[in-house]
Amino acid sequence: MNYTTTEKLQQYQRGNEDALVELIELYSPIINKYARYFGREMYEDVQQELRIAVIEAAKSIKYIEQEGKCVNYIVRTIKHRFVTLYKKQYKYNEREELTDEVDGSLQVDFYKDVEIYIDIQQFCKQFNGRQQAIIKGIMMYGYGDTELAQNLGVTRQYINRVKKKLLAKMQQVFFWALLK
Repeated sequence: MNYTTTEKLQQYQRGNEDALVELIELYSPIINKYARYFGREMYEDVQQELRIAVIEAAKSIKYIEQEGKCVNYIVRTIKHRFVTLYKKQYKYNEREELTDEVDGSLQVDFYKDVEIYIDIQQFCKQFNGRQQAIIKGIMMYGYGDTELAQNLGVTRQYINRVKKKLLAKMQQVFFWALLK
C-alpha cells in the first residue's frame, strides 16, 4: 500500500517496524542527494548517517496531524544532519591539509639545518598530533599563533599556552643534552 508520511509515522509509533523501512525508502532520494556531496569514498557512510537522522526524527516527532508539517520536519532533520556532517568534514579536511603540509617535504638546506630538523622530529615524537602540528608549524614553517590557530581550528590562546609548555620542555631536553 502507498501510505502518506503521516500514516507511516503513526504506524511506526504504534510498533510497525516495516513502516519505518518504507519511510526511509520514501526519503531515499533526498538522502542520496545530500550523500553525493561527499563523494564516493564517504557516500555510504553519509547515507547511513542520514538514515539514522530519519529514524531519530520518526522517534521524536510528537504531532503527526498534518502531512506538510511531518514532511517538513523530516526534511529539515535530514538537512540539519547533512550540514553538521559537512562542517565536520570541512574541519577535518582543513586539519588534514595542515598536517600534510607540516609532515610533507620540507625544503631543508642539508648542510646547515639537517641536525636541527632531526632533533625537532625526534622531539615531536613524544607529543600527540595537535601538539606536533603546533611545534612543526612554528619551528619549521614559521607560522604565527593566529594563522596556526585558524588552520588547526583552535583558539590563539590555546596555541600560546601549548607553545609555552612545549618550549619549556624543549629547553629542558636540549639544555640537558648540552651538559652531557
